[in-house]
Amino acid sequence: MRNSLKALLACAFLTAAVSSLPAQDVVHAIPGTLASLDPATGSLTLKTESGAPATFTYKAGVMASNVKAGDHVIVSYIGDSEGLRVVSVRDLGSNVSSLSGTITRVDKGKHAITIQTPSGEQVCYISKDAAVDMTDGVVDGANYTATAQKGDKVSVDYTNEAGKKTVQFVEPS
Repeated sequence: MRNSLKALLACAFLTAAVSSLPAQDVVHAIPGTLASLDPATGSLTLKTESGAPATFTYKAGVMASNVKAGDHVIVSYIGDSEGLRVVSVRDLGSNVSSLSGTITRVDKGKHAITIQTPSGEQVCYISKDAAVDMTDGVVDGANYTATAQKGDKVSVDYTNEAGKKTVQFVEPS
């Protein structure tokens, strides 16, 4: 009886301790142009592709030293209406384009998707480090092409190096 009481109390204590732990934050990502960066306050403002500003806080060491206002970046972040905190910032350079359309073909082996746009068909290759912002968080490009389906609607940001289009960011519509 005494051992049962100890086990019951231990179980109740463990349940209370675990239920008081904060939930794990889900990382999301958003592309845009870095509008401002203030190292003194640890804040950055991103002009999103819709034109709306988004303000984030960051800690020292999160920002690459070469990132500056005007750069096209992908900000990975956690947070909610209480505030958005930067996890990482990836600079995409200046040769970035965007398009939206419907996936017409998925090549899982090459991690490639073909997207039908209003102006025609373009092949965009998913790079293994592409950020894909899904409802339940960010996944990489390789994992996305494993689940992408013909008929999915997407918006993508891609770079174009020597005629090869490499997707850097995917947002399912």
